[in-house]
Amino acid sequence: MANKKPHSHGSGPGPGGNDTGSTSGSIPVLSEVVSLRKAAPTIGAERIAALQSEIVSQTLKTAEELLHAAAREMEATLLERVADELRARLPEIVDRVLKERLTQPDAPRNR
Repeated sequence: MANKKPHSHGSGPGPGGNDTGSTSGSIPVLSEVVSLRKAAPTIGAERIAALQSEIVSQTLKTAEELLHAAAREMEATLLERVADELRARLPEIVDRVLKERLTQPDAPRNR
């Protein structure tokens, strides 16, 4: 089988073409390093320290707000559970105490 010649629409070595480093139809291999990075602006140590301080401050403020909100939600949930449990138990407590007190002869009560 003979090697295929590069197509005339810009493939292959030379100006305007891509040198794949192998025969036609194979995966192209990057042969040049292309740098797309722009030069980073220089930031002074004082500016970096100010930015770090602002980031830390905002992060702590947000964490505090989230913790307070979570604590309020947990407190509300716990209060609701206690109230529900008391509602469920109260009829039985009242019934038991009434039966105990009404079936006993009148006797001095221990307080």
